[in-house]
Amino acid sequence: MTRDEDSSDGAGWSERQMRKVSSRTEVDSRRGNPSIALRGSAPDVVRFFSSVSTPPPLFRVMGFGGGLYGWLHDARIPAGHVKLYFLTALWLPVIPVHAYAVTPVDRGFRFHASINLFNLVRAFRGRVFPLYLTALIEGVGWLIAFGTVIALVYGAFYWLRSLL
Repeated sequence: MTRDEDSSDGAGWSERQMRKVSSRTEVDSRRGNPSIALRGSAPDVVRFFSSVSTPPPLFRVMGFGGGLYGWLHDARIPAGHVKLYFLTALWLPVIPVHAYAVTPVDRGFRFHASINLFNLVRAFRGRVFPLYLTALIEGVGWLIAFGTVIALVYGAFYWLRSLL
């Protein structure tokens, strides 16, 4: 039984979390939507996040596409950490598009909230550079891992072709 199925009232885990948060929210007057401006001793970082209607496409074809890179842990956000969504070339993060508050699940991520890059810099200031650095290191790791696999596959193919 997953966390989403474990509930006595039939509501999933994310619905229960949203009820907890919505019971403490107020309307953000600048944007006019209920969200992120929590009352009382709420962290100021949370007000920069907005809800996610659809998750971004996470796919790559031969290293070209889009994916989540980097890692920024912050106890002030409900999801726990932020990852950047990048357009990639050969598994290397090239263009940052957006940032998401996520939690890892079995073979992917659960998207809780999103934040644009301008607000990311405003909210986390000096911690954004290490986020980009971890994204670059992660991209180099993917390039080494998948580049090695592709080189081995092509090498085996040409070796087998030379035998025929």
